[in-house]
Amino acid sequence: MAFFPLAALATLVSCRGEHVDVDLEDLSMSLLQQKHRVGDCSGGYGPGQHIVQLPEIQRQFLFIVPRDHAPLAKIPAMMFFHGMYQSPFFSLRLLGLPDQLERYGWFGILPWGIPENETTSMGGQRQCCAQLCGDDLNCCLESRFVMYQDEGACGFPPEKNDLNLRFVDAIFEWMARETCIDTSKVFAGGFSYGGHFAQVLACHRSHLFQLLAPNASPDFPSEFSCEGARPISYINYCGTADATSCTLRSARLGVLFAKQSRCTAQQHRRQSATVSCTEWTGCAEDHVVMDCRWEGDHDVPGRHAPDGTSVLRPASDIDWTKYIFEQFSLRVDPHQILFYGRPTPEEEEHKMAVWPPKKGTDHVYLRQALLKRGLLTLDE
Repeated sequence: MAFFPLAALATLVSCRGEHVDVDLEDLSMSLLQQKHRVGDCSGGYGPGQHIVQLPEIQRQFLFIVPRDHAPLAKIPAMMFFHGMYQSPFFSLRLLGLPDQLERYGWFGILPWGIPENETTSMGGQRQCCAQLCGDDLNCCLESRFVMYQDEGACGFPPEKNDLNLRFVDAIFEWMARETCIDTSKVFAGGFSYGGHFAQVLACHRSHLFQLLAPNASPDFPSEFSCEGARPISYINYCGTADATSCTLRSARLGVLFAKQSRCTAQQHRRQSATVSCTEWTGCAEDHVVMDCRWEGDHDVPGRHAPDGTSVLRPASDIDWTKYIFEQFSLRVDPHQILFYGRPTPEEEEHKMAVWPPKKGTDHVYLRQALLKRGLLTLDE
């Protein structure tokens, strides 16, 4: 991953803008100069991962800060709600979020769910840690296991919707108060119970989000009433072999959200050999609504769980993280995307001024990551 592992940092438990400086590895002078600008934009938090606690509601979330972002712009953000028995650290690794957030220059927010018989989540790094990790903090941070299926498991179950909606409201207030995040350019995803909560947000907090992207949402019996909800982009994925029967719910919710977004056309198309979608277009404000099936189980398409439990799948499965970021890029202003508009004519002229072309030395952390992507296992 492009970010520094949390275990290698100082303890990062922060309240309302207070923070402990990150112990960063050596960076070039240019990156150190950039850190100050990013820190100003992120409420004083340096590049990396931070646990932010909101004492007024006794909840916490993981805040991901990129090393750089588009200049002179309010910055978009992504939120993701983890599955039952999991944690934000699990989602971070499952989705490869640091790489994508670094590449786009956007902020990430991953809220913690709450245990079944509790109403708070303020346990710092060990909140929602799997019992099998014991006292091994690195095991928690690396998400080597999921939690037991008991009352202590953390998540976003339907009976906690009101609490979690208040939590989302508080996060938006924090973003507006403490950071330069563009609160009109936020999108969110979720897995399993977290995916169901993303569907709840599409109905009950549509004014806060540009796009909601649930994945593997269980077929809960409750029905939705989205009266008064605003148009929104909605992209849902469900595995055809998902034991939670998410397909039963997905089809009718696709119709519901297409109606909410006043879409006028519908088509069925295959995205790849293993993925097919129903897509509604002609929607208000150029939104798009998609309900997709992939030939998989209760997992995230194109991704592998950090606890090693994912079944290996064909490469034709869509990379969920990459695809959702690409779709959200259609909802932001071009200048809010890092490196948009490059190379400029001047940069191209400078590059070709001598032969062989001059090598770039900026953003080494991105250049090296891109160079190694797809080759990481060759030395094993």
